[in-house]
Amino acid sequence: MPRRLQYILIAMACLACGSATCLYSGAGPMDPFTSMVGGAWSPWLAAVADGLTIPIPTQGIADVRDAVLFLFLGAALLIVAGGLSATAPRNDAATTEPAPPAPEQRQRQPSPARWLAGCAAAVLALAIVSLAANGTEGWGWAARFAAGAGWALLLARLLSPDAVHAALPWLLVPGTAAVGLGFAHASDRGYAHLSWPIGPITITAALAGCWTAMALTLMGVRLVRGPQAGAPGAGRRFGVPHVMALVAAIAGIAALVNTGRRASAIGLIAALVVSGAAAILFRWPTRRARWTVGIFCAAALAAAAVYVAREARSPERIRAGPLQVRLAYLQQSWKMIREHPLLGIGPDRFVVDMTNAMAPLRAVSPQVYHGKYDPAAHNEWLHAAVELGLPGGALYAALPVGVIFLSLRRARACGRLETALPLAAGLVAIGVTELASITLRGPIMPAWYWTLIGLLVATARRDPSATLASASSQHPARAGIALLLPAAACFAVAAIDLRSSYRALEHTRHIGEPAAARLYFQKQILDEYAGAVDELDAWNASPSDAALARLVERWRRLYERIPGYVDIPARYAECLMWAKRVPDAKAVLEAALSDRLNPYEPRANTVYAGMVDDRRTRLLCAQRALRSSDITDQLGFLITNHIGLVNENSELADELAKARRVAAGEGTDEDLKGPLIELLRVSACQRENRNDFAGMRVDLRLVADCYERMERESHPYRRVHEAEADAFFRLSRAIALADPSQYREALAMIRKAERFAVMGLRHEDVAPPRPELGYIGGEVVPTEFPARLRPMWEKSALYHLMAGDDRFLDLRIFASLDPGYWAEDELHLRLHGLARRAHEILSRLPPGQRPPHYDRLPAMADHYWKLATRSPRFGRPPPATAPAIPAP
Repeated sequence: MPRRLQYILIAMACLACGSATCLYSGAGPMDPFTSMVGGAWSPWLAAVADGLTIPIPTQGIADVRDAVLFLFLGAALLIVAGGLSATAPRNDAATTEPAPPAPEQRQRQPSPARWLAGCAAAVLALAIVSLAANGTEGWGWAARFAAGAGWALLLARLLSPDAVHAALPWLLVPGTAAVGLGFAHASDRGYAHLSWPIGPITITAALAGCWTAMALTLMGVRLVRGPQAGAPGAGRRFGVPHVMALVAAIAGIAALVNTGRRASAIGLIAALVVSGAAAILFRWPTRRARWTVGIFCAAALAAAAVYVAREARSPERIRAGPLQVRLAYLQQSWKMIREHPLLGIGPDRFVVDMTNAMAPLRAVSPQVYHGKYDPAAHNEWLHAAVELGLPGGALYAALPVGVIFLSLRRARACGRLETALPLAAGLVAIGVTELASITLRGPIMPAWYWTLIGLLVATARRDPSATLASASSQHPARAGIALLLPAAACFAVAAIDLRSSYRALEHTRHIGEPAAARLYFQKQILDEYAGAVDELDAWNASPSDAALARLVERWRRLYERIPGYVDIPARYAECLMWAKRVPDAKAVLEAALSDRLNPYEPRANTVYAGMVDDRRTRLLCAQRALRSSDITDQLGFLITNHIGLVNENSELADELAKARRVAAGEGTDEDLKGPLIELLRVSACQRENRNDFAGMRVDLRLVADCYERMERESHPYRRVHEAEADAFFRLSRAIALADPSQYREALAMIRKAERFAVMGLRHEDVAPPRPELGYIGGEVVPTEFPARLRPMWEKSALYHLMAGDDRFLDLRIFASLDPGYWAEDELHLRLHGLARRAHEILSRLPPGQRPPHYDRLPAMADHYWKLATRSPRFGRPPPATAPAIPAP
C-alpha cells in the first residue's frame, strides 16, 4: 500500500478519535443561553470551542458525534476506492517485510484478522436475526457495530506494522490536548472537576484510563525489552514518541485523580497488569516466570474482589450506592437472559425493558436507583448478552479477547511487541472499565475501541504486502467501484441521524409527525416522548376530535412500550379522559400505581385523585405524590380543597401521632418506606392555607429534620431531591412568616433547600463543600433553572439581603427570572425591589433586633433604581412570572 495513503489513513484515524471526543454541533458550548448562565470564557478557550463546533443545528450540542465514525469510514472508503481505481497496487520498500512463514507455522498461529472478521460477521448476523424476532427498532445498534467493525478491518488491512508504530504516539495527542483543554477550562471557570471538552466525568475518566494505559505501556515495554535491532528507533532507548507518551501519561493520571471514577482506575490497573505480565513472559519465557506472573495476577484479582466487596459494604452511599445499582441491574438482566436466552430482547431495546423492570425499585429507593429511565446495564458485556442472547453476547465479548491474544502471539513472533502491547493495554483498559461502566454505549468510546482493534490487528500481519490493493491487483478499478456502495451507505446513515436530530429543532415541524429513526434508540424514545408532549400542548391550544384520536393513539403506543418512563401512564390516562373513556383511564392509572410500576409517580397520583370520590383515597394519593415531588399547584389545590382538614379528622389522629414519632426518629425502616411522613406535609400545607404559620413550622420542622437525617445516613428510603428541597423551602417561609425576627434561621433553611434543589439539577462543582461560602455559587453553579424553583430563588435572594449577605445575589436573582429577562437593567430593578422589601420587613422589628445594614437599604434601593432607569431598555413591563417592581 502506498506510504502516502497510509499516512492519510493514520491522520484520519487520529482525527476520527479526536472528533468523536471533542466535536460539537449547533452553537456548541458557547451558545447564547450557556454564555448567559456561565458568563464569558477566556477568549482563547472560546476560540477553541468555536473551532470545535460544526454549525449544524441539532437537538443536542454533541449529537454530531453520533455520525463521526460513519463519516470517517465513508471518507476512508472513498479514498481507498480512488487509490485502487487510479493506480495498480505496488509494494513499498518502506513496508516490505520478510517472507511469510511456512504453512505449518501459519496453522499454528491463527490470524487475528480472520478472528475479527469472523466474530464481527457472526455477531452482526445474530443481531439481524434478533431484530427480525423482536422488531426493527434497534437497527441503529447493528449499523453502529457494522461501521465499527468495518473501520477496524479497513485499518487492519491497509496499514503496515511500521505505519502503526509511527502512528501510536500521535494517537495520544488528541487525548493529551483534550485533557489539557479540560484543565484550562476548569481553571478558567473555577470548577472543581473536568467538564469540557470531552463531557461528563465518567467518559473523561474512561478515556483517561485508556490513554494512560497506552502511554505507560509504551514507555515501560522499551525498558523491559530494550532497543530491538532492526526495529524503528533502534539504538535509542527513548525518543520523541516516548516523551509524548510521558506527557500523555501525566495528563491521564491527573484526569483520573480529578474525576475519581473507580471503574476507570481499576481498568488502568488491569491493563498495566496484563501488559506487564505479557511483556515479562515474552521476554523471559521460563517456567519460573510463568509461575511468578500467575501468582501476581491471581493476587491482583483477589485484591480487586476484596476491594469491590469492601466498597459494597461501605456505609457511605456515594461508595456503596453505585455498586448496589449495578447489582440490581445484574439481577434484572439475568432474569431477562433466562426469559430470552438465544436471541435476547433485541438490540438497543434494553432501555425499554430495564426501565419497566426497575420502576418498582426506583419508586421505593429513588436516590439509589436514580434517574427517570435505565438506558444501560453498566456492564457492556452483560448488556450485549441481554440484547443479543447468550451466543451473541459470548461472541461479542470474545471478539476483543481473541484479537488481543492472537495479535500478541503474532507480534511476539515478528518482534513487534513494542507496538502491540500499548494498543493491547488500551483495549484491556476499555474492556475492564466496561465491566462497570457505560461508555461503549455512547458515541465517543467506540471510535477509540474500534481504532485500537484495527491498529492492533495491523501490527500482527504476517505479510504487509498482502493488502486490499494487492488482493485486487487483477481488477483494481472494479474493487474501487465496489467500495463506493458501502461508502454511500455510511454517508446515508450519517445523514439520516443528523437529519433526525435536526428535525427536532424545526419550528415548521408538523404536529403529529412521528419521531424519525435515530442511531440510538434511547434518543428515539426521548424524541417520541417530546413529540407526544408537543402534540398534547398543541391540542390543548386548539382541541379537535381528529387530533384527540391521534393523540390517544400516540400515547397508547408509548404506554404499551415503556410505561415505566416518567409520566407516560398519567398523560395517556388524561388523553383517555378527554376522549370520554373514563373507565379505560382509571384502569391505566390503577395499573400504573400498582407495585409493578411506580405507586409514587406524582402526576399519576394527582390525576387518579381527581377520579375518585373517597377522601381517604385522595389523601393517600397526595401522600404518595409528595414522596416524589414538591407541592405543585395541582397538588396544592387537591390538598386544600378536596381532602378535608387532616388535623381535625379523628380517624387520622393516631396516624398523625405516629407520623410525628417516626419523623422524630422513633420509627423503623418499614415506617419510612411508605408515605407516612408525607402526612405531615399535607398538614403543613393546610395550616399555611389557614395562616397557622406556627403549626406549619412545627410540622415542617419534623419533616425537614427527618429528610436531612435520612440523607446523612444514606437511608435506602430517602426521598427525591424535589421533596427534600420543598420541605426546607416551605419551612424557611414558615419561619419568616411566623416570626420575621428569625430571618437568619429562615436563611439557613433556604440554603439547605437550595442545596437539595441543585443536587437534583445539572450543575458544575466549583469547590469542595464549604458551607460558609453558601451552597449556590460558592460550591456549585446550576446549569439549568426550572420555572418551578423560581419562587425559591426569589425568597433566597430576599433572605440573603435581609441578613446582609450579598454573595452570589445576582445568580439567585437571575435564577428567579425567565431567561429572556437576564439583563443588567432587570438585575438592577430586582435589586431595587428586594432592597425595598427587605427594608419594609425589617421595619416591623424592634430597633434592637434590626441588622446593622438596615439603614443602608433605602440608599441601596435608590442606587439601583437610578442604574435601572439609565438603561435604554427601561420601561419595558416585567415578565408575568416575576412579581411587579414597586416604584420609589
